[in-house]
Amino acid sequence: MKENNLPMKREQLLEEQKRNFIKALNLRTVIMLIVLLAFNSFAWFIYASQVNTSLSVHVAGWNVQFDQDTSSTPFIMSVASAYPGMTTFSQSLNMSNGGEVDAHLSFTIIRARVGTTVYDTETQPGVTSASIIQALANDYPFKIQFTLSGGEDGVLSVGENATFTGSVSWGLDDNDDEIDTYWGELASKFYKGECPPYAATEPFIKIEGIVDVSQ
Repeated sequence: MKENNLPMKREQLLEEQKRNFIKALNLRTVIMLIVLLAFNSFAWFIYASQVNTSLSVHVAGWNVQFDQDTSSTPFIMSVASAYPGMTTFSQSLNMSNGGEVDAHLSFTIIRARVGTTVYDTETQPGVTSASIIQALANDYPFKIQFTLSGGEDGVLSVGENATFTGSVSWGLDDNDDEIDTYWGELASKFYKGECPPYAATEPFIKIEGIVDVSQ
């Protein structure tokens, strides 16, 4: 009887070892999937965190006093990267009229770049400040806006203060997922320096303009 049961025990032992091996293999597979998922999530978190540290509020000051009929100051806005749900980027110019006459305010974009798309009023025929502002407002999933608070109807009265602000925002649910994915991936590639001839140090969005005041 003992000799007859020996093959049976061997078969049971082999079957048990087989089941244990499969369990261990499945467990290792699950662990690897979890690790990979965590790594990818962590990588995106690090990317978003690194980008987010470069997105902040910038404020400059300008006390307008006339030595001639007009005066101007550059307004340059650089945004390192952009992604859905990003912290709103804001750059402002605080102005105060310390002169003796009212000042008339205006803003002109000279050139702008979003990723690899360039708009330049000096080198591209037909491109104007107005057409660039329209393209920035309508052609992208993120919102690029310019606003003036104070200075009613663009007039900065004597002793009055006003703030000109450029901002970039991108809400999580503002657009179609496919559009968000396309621009989000492009911004990520640009941030990593994968869009030659632009280096990783170049901002994803750059706008160069001038704020003018005249009597």
